[in-house]
Amino acid sequence: MTITPAGSAQALAAALRHDDPSALGALLDDLPADSPPLVPMAVLAKAHRSLDLLLSRGFSANETRVDRLAGLHLVNDAKMVRTLVAAGGDVNLASPSGTPLHLAAANASPPVIKALLDAGADPNATHERHPTIVTPLEVACELGRTMAVKALLARPPAHATCFFLTAGFVTRKGKKALAVLDLLLAAFGADIEPPAGYDFLLHIASKAGCLDGVERLLAHGATVDRPDREGRTAALLAIHTAFAGLFPRPEHVEVFRRLAAAGANLDQRFGNVTPRQLARQHGITLP
Repeated sequence: MTITPAGSAQALAAALRHDDPSALGALLDDLPADSPPLVPMAVLAKAHRSLDLLLSRGFSANETRVDRLAGLHLVNDAKMVRTLVAAGGDVNLASPSGTPLHLAAANASPPVIKALLDAGADPNATHERHPTIVTPLEVACELGRTMAVKALLARPPAHATCFFLTAGFVTRKGKKALAVLDLLLAAFGADIEPPAGYDFLLHIASKAGCLDGVERLLAHGATVDRPDREGRTAALLAIHTAFAGLFPRPEHVEVFRRLAAAGANLDQRFGNVTPRQLARQHGITLP
């Protein structure tokens, strides 16, 4: 009996759905030239026995679909990661959607992320479509996937990436963003050294008037009176920015008060002025 391409595709899908190596093996003997990529299909079906059969019959662990996604891009099972890697699967295979670690950061469970990292997945890999945006850790952070963030922090990317990523979250609001910030600060520290020419995290949050970020930084041990490269403290930046425009910025006043309550030295001079003097000039009283 001749199996039509449509019938073959349906039979293959059924064999994989039921993880039936016997049925699959019989179909492989008469596989049409235009058959769909079976390894990615087996991965999506979580068909472990069928995947083993395909790999033993010489199918490539790096076989891709038309969207250039291979099994390792689609996997959500740590055992399958190890199976594919053992058969030559490339844990850093690029695609328009990123590497397998990018996809895992967005979709997969922490055990899958760990398995990819253990197999040599690159935490510094950048997204093919957005090379200025994302490492896998950045993907997980942007999506607020805290469990994935925790897994990826086991092998963080380069120092500069860690700094800029954390700096981007010290000015954000919302429960998810603050939960991510807590994880980043626990991993990198509130006093993470900035690249040359950039401000400390506490200065960034204070200048932005972001009380939530300041609170998190203080909770993680940020040095309150650390001067920036020009000699300004976070308290000075907060009170200066509060009255630097046409209208007062009350959120910056709140940040200033919080820094003062945390023990900031309000008499630390910058040029001919101190934070306390600036506050008094604008009628800000302190306990």
